Amino acid sequence: MLYKFHPAVIVRAEEKASMFFQKKIADTTLVSFEAIDAFLEHFKSKEDIPKELLHHFITRGYLIPARNKSEQKQDLELLEEIREQAKIRKSPLNSLYAPETIHFSLTNACNQKCIGCFYSRGEVEEEKYLDSSMFESITKKANELQVFQYALGGGEPLLHENIVEFCYLSTESNIIPNITTNGNLFTKELAKEFKQAKLGQIQFSLNGSEETINKDTRPNFKKTMNAIKIAREANLRWGINFLVTKRNISDVPAMILLANKLGAETLNFLRIKPPIAEGNTWVQNESLSSHEHLKLHEMLKNQSSITRLTVDASFCFLFNHLSSEEMYSRGMWGCAAAQRFCTISPFGHVLACSHMHHHWDVENGDFDKAWRESKVFQKFRELNSTITGPCSSCSIKPTCKGCRAVVELITDDFWASDTQCPKNNNQ
Repeated sequence: MLYKFHPAVIVRAEEKASMFFQKKIADTTLVSFEAIDAFLEHFKSKEDIPKELLHHFITRGYLIPARNKSEQKQDLELLEEIREQAKIRKSPLNSLYAPETIHFSLTNACNQKCIGCFYSRGEVEEEKYLDSSMFESITKKANELQVFQYALGGGEPLLHENIVEFCYLSTESNIIPNITTNGNLFTKELAKEFKQAKLGQIQFSLNGSEETINKDTRPNFKKTMNAIKIAREANLRWGINFLVTKRNISDVPAMILLANKLGAETLNFLRIKPPIAEGNTWVQNESLSSHEHLKLHEMLKNQSSITRLTVDASFCFLFNHLSSEEMYSRGMWGCAAAQRFCTISPFGHVLACSHMHHHWDVENGDFDKAWRESKVFQKFRELNSTITGPCSSCSIKPTCKGCRAVVELITDDFWASDTQCPKNNNQ
């Protein structure tokens, strides 16, 4: 059978590899020279694609049937060009040639105050909104480097008066815009505009399947549920972010049922990160113990779900029974700060991680300079050799490395081991 790439697929050359991006589902896959050659042989002489590679690319929507070889001509020419570029491209240490995703904190302002949030109303000295001209210059460079997608967040991104224009500019530059919001300001009119702007996905923050659970950390259950209803009616692709705490971990199965019932595309489980407010002990008090992390893994492992269940990178240690190779094949990179993505603050500071806002040495939104020259980024990239303690000899170190934001908060040592990992702690 003949195959061709789905029209929604973008391919970018990496150092001795290539990165595939499926725009419709925002999925990425890094493939080796061998995989590129396998596709080239198929396009040239009808050679069979290796079964494992074929299965992955079909199930993720990268490949579709081709009627004849002429339909493969464009893909053949593209891959030949990509292979030549991949021979000469040089990437920073342990990183992609350019960010796969750029995260934006469009503002540090928020219209509600949530316990433990790293951006909340009343916790910032100065409200700041990302300058529109800076967003435009960043997007121009991102288009040149084939950045695949944007994650537009905050603070509360819907507070930014240019949020719709930012989405239009992104899609016009072949970059998929995605939004994370509390939903308070989401209206039918906004939903219509986002649909027209070809928004990739809108992610709603919801920390409980019912109001009594959600209110422990978030005050807006009814407004978020109404925002979800609006997104559904507008036929927008949407999902839920669920911050897992000691108080709501038992609600995980019910949350999965709710996500399936409502038709969420994804249900993403988040680990608690440090808030901006100093002296806050909420992280230490509400973070899961080793036993609870194991419990969470069992919950997720034994659930069947139509909604795609995902976890943030800092939960990578839940899957320590897998090898690094198996993790890579499943799209798990662990802490990918300065390796796959970077963050731009509303002040234009270029960060490796949005949860470590005090670590930056490049400003004015110049993410390309940060990607190539930042000493802060280098610190993150060298963790494979500089991390200390039990993590230094862990078999999944290359695909995990713990969470530096949590580690630094608890140990005051950027290079220390993640004490909340089930392998490092028998609490």
